[in-house]
Amino acid sequence: MRILIAEGVVVTTVAKIIGDTPEMVMKVYAYSLDDEELRATKILSSLIKLK
Repeated sequence: MRILIAEGVVVTTVAKIIGDTPEMVMKVYAYSLDDEELRATKILSSLIKLK
């Protein structure tokens, strides 16, 4: 499910697919979101430096 979250699939959709609650999906796979936040921050930082 980490792949789905990393690809931007909404947490409620992931939960429905695996038969779990959105809260449980967030609890179990939240580290995936942390990875994506770090990646997004690095991208934004590099874009800002270009200007």
